[in-house]
Amino acid sequence: MENFTKYNIQFWRFFSCTCVFMVHFGQRIGVEGTLKRIADFGAQGVYMFFIISGYLIANSMTQYGKNNVMLFIKKKLMKLLPLYYIVITYYFIMHTFVFRDVPQDPTGLGWIRYIIPLNGILPKTNTYFWDNLGITWTIPYFGFAYFLLPICLRYIKTYKGAVVLLLVSIIACQMVPMFHGWMTVVKGLIYFCEGVCVFFFCEDHKEHIAYIFLNLLFLMCVVIGNLSSMAYSLMFMCMILATNGIEIKSILLKKFLAISDKYSYTLYLIHGIIFIHILDRQCWGRKYEAIIAIVGSIVLSYFVHMYLECPLQKKLNSFLHESK
Repeated sequence: MENFTKYNIQFWRFFSCTCVFMVHFGQRIGVEGTLKRIADFGAQGVYMFFIISGYLIANSMTQYGKNNVMLFIKKKLMKLLPLYYIVITYYFIMHTFVFRDVPQDPTGLGWIRYIIPLNGILPKTNTYFWDNLGITWTIPYFGFAYFLLPICLRYIKTYKGAVVLLLVSIIACQMVPMFHGWMTVVKGLIYFCEGVCVFFFCEDHKEHIAYIFLNLLFLMCVVIGNLSSMAYSLMFMCMILATNGIEIKSILLKKFLAISDKYSYTLYLIHGIIFIHILDRQCWGRKYEAIIAIVGSIVLSYFVHMYLECPLQKKLNSFLHESK
């Protein structure tokens, strides 16, 4: 990331995590009016996460080398899956043996959906429990991108190839309804491909072309009446491009971004536990719910990251290293 420093990436990842937390926080404490609209905007933070991940996939492949696809995939899955399985194990124990409120899965797969991350590949069940338990629906989207994009990037050398990849992903997204609810994970691929485009636009110093291209895509969204996630993601791309080359000089801000980045993924998945199993099960009053939501999510994320996620990652890394 020669032009686009790690602190810029950390800033946008912090922004994304804050957005996701904000939408759930606003829904839980019942904000209204303008505050509600601001909080609801936070739902778009997931797509910023996808864009950043696409950017980092492209950047990482230049470091690993385009022939080291499997090494890259292993590294990414080692970062992604340990926390995911910690969270899923917790939900399985609590809902199966403590709350005993596991609903029937219309597909008959039940927990297999989560043991083998299949959401986004299998059709939706239209139940929160099986489609989106604790924000885990996004993990198959990350996994799909980590497998597919490194293969594609072996053949992409400039921003032109990245633009073609994005256009192909947009076309593929339009074909998803043909699969009758299967493979909705393809819809998320657009945002990862947008991140790849951002990387190559910056790498090739073609930001001016990027803005023209993004404006044309936005115009297309206006014409076809799709001013939802796609339009927001184009705005996010412009925001990331606009900060390309901007140096963050404040040491205090750098330290804050480094710390927040360290726990961003953990907070992203862990805060769902606080909301689902504490705030949603008893009325505490807005003031106390706000304190529990913020403080509880931060504290739990710290302990899970330090005493569960990191040790598990180290053991898995050690096991894989010894098995070579």
